[in-house]
Amino acid sequence: MSRAVDGLYERGFVDRQEDRIDRRMKRVQLTPAGRAMTNTLAEGRLVGIQSFLSSLSEEEEGALALALEAILQRRPDIAELRPARTAPGKKGKS
Repeated sequence: MSRAVDGLYERGFVDRQEDRIDRRMKRVQLTPAGRAMTNTLAEGRLVGIQSFLSSLSEEEEGALALALEAILQRRPDIAELRPARTAPGKKGKS
């Protein structure tokens, strides 16, 4: 873990400071560059997912929806993370 944090620190993605009480511990937080990088990665993943979904046929889309619904019924912890559904043409939570 230390090497991973060192690499992120060297690239300017995180800052680190010694804990005031326990000097063996380091407090690590994202820098603005680190935050921008994580946002860029998340956006890239979303673009990839959207591209994949738009390539599905109606039949494949329906099968995927059924499979995901079955998973969400068995895993309420995951279902909690699902964003609220919005009406077509509206943005944000309804």
